[in-house]
Amino acid sequence: QEAEKHIRIPSFKFKLQEKKVKYAIGWNLYKLRRYDEAVENYLKAVQLAPSYEVAIYEIGRIYLAQGDRERALQVADKLEPELRDFLLKEMKIVEWVESGGANGSPNPLVFNMDQETHPTILFMEKPKYTWIAHDHDIQGIVVFSVVFNANGKITGVKIIRDLPYGLTAQALIALQKIKFKPAMKDGQAVSVRGTLEFSFNLN
Repeated sequence: QEAEKHIRIPSFKFKLQEKKVKYAIGWNLYKLRRYDEAVENYLKAVQLAPSYEVAIYEIGRIYLAQGDRERALQVADKLEPELRDFLLKEMKIVEWVESGGANGSPNPLVFNMDQETHPTILFMEKPKYTWIAHDHDIQGIVVFSVVFNANGKITGVKIIRDLPYGLTAQALIALQKIKFKPAMKDGQAVSVRGTLEFSFNLN
């Protein structure tokens, strides 16, 4: 918001575009769950640059966060093919998360993961960068809380920390492909809750 106040003052020589300032404010409001204000700032970004479709895409993501799939679909219809396909993919992922994260009946008894009781990761794919995030030099870590179920499936997915420009979705796509050996306790496979981190680093 301070950048927004000074962006039009030539003496500051900001190399920041006003549409990106509005996008950044929208993203932070989204993180604070102030969804209506976030949408308002994303729309201002689009008013400044009608071709700035990534802001429209983020509005679709807000509707997804609010559980309004119908409005999210309406947004998807307005996007260019690549962003539209990505938003539709995210809708499928949200449905996957809401269904528990995987098919199969979860073990009702879930332990907290510790040094003695933990799964063994057999395969974990590195998530892919989206071109949008790459173009904006976005780096960081997406963190999930998940249940490593005794049946070998990941369930109970909760997003602890996310990133913009489609990186959270890419992390979820990689999450779906994880293979692991369940944690053992007293000679029996058990379900444990722990965290998973996916790093996005341009170096």
